[in-house]
Amino acid sequence: MLMSISFKYITKRLRQYALTTLVAALAISMTIAVTLAADSLKDSVVYASMPFDMIVGAKGSAAQLALNAVFLRDTPVGNVDQAVYERYMNDGRARRIIPLAFGDSYRGSWIVGSSEALFTLRPSEREPEIFQIQEGRFFQDKYELVVGSEAARRLGLAVGDTVKASHGMSDILDEELAASRVHNNHIYTVVGALKPMRRPYDLGMFASIETFWDIHGGGERGVSAFIVTPWDYVGLMSMYQELNTGSEAQGVFPGEVAGDLFGVIGRGEEALRLVSYAVAALGFATVILSLYWSVLNRRKENAIFRALGAGRSTLLRMVVTESAMVMLVSAPLGLLFGHLVSGFIGLYLRRVMAVYVPASFSVQELYILAAYAAIGAVGAALPAASAYRQDVAGLLAGE
Repeated sequence: MLMSISFKYITKRLRQYALTTLVAALAISMTIAVTLAADSLKDSVVYASMPFDMIVGAKGSAAQLALNAVFLRDTPVGNVDQAVYERYMNDGRARRIIPLAFGDSYRGSWIVGSSEALFTLRPSEREPEIFQIQEGRFFQDKYELVVGSEAARRLGLAVGDTVKASHGMSDILDEELAASRVHNNHIYTVVGALKPMRRPYDLGMFASIETFWDIHGGGERGVSAFIVTPWDYVGLMSMYQELNTGSEAQGVFPGEVAGDLFGVIGRGEEALRLVSYAVAALGFATVILSLYWSVLNRRKENAIFRALGAGRSTLLRMVVTESAMVMLVSAPLGLLFGHLVSGFIGLYLRRVMAVYVPASFSVQELYILAAYAAIGAVGAALPAASAYRQDVAGLLAGE
C-alpha cells in the first residue's frame, strides 16, 4: 500500500520528480565520470609505455623525450651523438638497440626512422610483437613506408601510394611555409599497413633509418633517440646510472616519467573531484528540498491519513519510500551517464593521441553509489521528520 500511494504521489507531480531524479543522476554521473576517466587514463599511459624498457636521448627534459619517443608528441629534444649511439650498439649489456629518428611528417603524422628491430618490440617476452602487418609487408629498403592503422585511416593511405614528407609537423604550418619544407626530391612508397596496436604508434609512419640519413645529408649518422632492451635488470640499471651521471646523453624509464606526470595531473584531478563532489552535494540538496516541498504541499492529505488511522511512523515510511524510489531510478541513470561521459573522453583521447582509454567498471563506483544511498537516506529524514511532527488537528480545522 505504501509503495502504491508513494508511486501515485510521484506520478501526480511527475515533472517535479523527473527533474529531481535527473539532477541527482547528473550529480552521480559527474563523480563517476571523473573517477573512471582518471583511472582509465593512467592505465592507458602505462599500457602505452610497456614495450619500452629504457629510452636514451640527448640531455634535456626527460618528459619531453618520453612524450616524443613513446607518444609521438612534442618536438625532439635533439640528436644523440653518433659515438654514443655506436658505443651502445656494441654494448654487451643490451640485447637490442632500436634507433629512432624524428623531424619529418606527412599531413600531421610523424614519420619515424628506425631499423627492422623496431618491429620486434613487445610488452614482455610472453606477449607477441605489437607491430603486426594488416596489408603488405615491413620496409626492406630505402624510401619504403609502413603506415600505422590510425594514420592510414585518417590520411586514406593504402599499399602502393606515394608520399612526400615535410620537415617538421606539416599540419601546424601555413600552406606556403609547408610547401617550402616538402622534400620534393624524395618520395616514399607505402609498402605496408599495420594492424591496430591500441597505442600512440597507430598514428605513426615508419621508414628505415637509412632513409632519414639519406634525406638529411647522409653525413653524421645521428639519431633522435634509441630504445634499449637489456638482457637483465642489472645491466639495465648499470646503463641507466652510467648515462645519467655522464654528460653525453640521458636514460629515461617511460613508466617513471609517467608517474611524475601523474603527480602533476593528480592536482588537476583532485580539483575536478572536488568540483564533482560539490555538484553531487547540490544534487542531493535538490532531492532533499524537493521531498520537503512535496511534504509541505500535501499536509492536508497527510492529516486525513492520520485521521483515518495511519500512525506517524506510516507517514515517515511513505516519505522514505518516495526518497528510495528517486534513488532507485537516479542511481542507474547516473551510472549510465557517467560511463557515457567517460566513453566520450576516451574517444577524444583516441582521436588526438591514439591513447586508448578502456571502458571498464571500477570498485569505486560501488562506493560512490553506497555513499549516495546513505546520504539520500539521511537526507530523507528532514522531510520525514516534518511529516512526523505536523499538527493533525490544526490542519483539519483549517489553521
